[in-house]
Amino acid sequence: MALYDEIVSLSKPYLGIATDAFLKRQLKHINRTPESMDKASIPELAKWIEISSKMLMGEAKAKTLKEKILNLGQ
Repeated sequence: MALYDEIVSLSKPYLGIATDAFLKRQLKHINRTPESMDKASIPELAKWIEISSKMLMGEAKAKTLKEKILNLGQ
């Protein structure tokens, strides 16, 4: 499974049907595409996901999602 697909799978329970569009928007912040996503980019992407998603789902859930995504980079 590609890294982007793993991120989508982790994020879908939190973001629902908006997951793909939301993540692609966050990728623009770090000048990446789904195809160019690499493990070195995970910390920066996780930061943007937390910043943007906490407005939608609250700080606690956004932090949990960030932590799960950061674990992919290890």
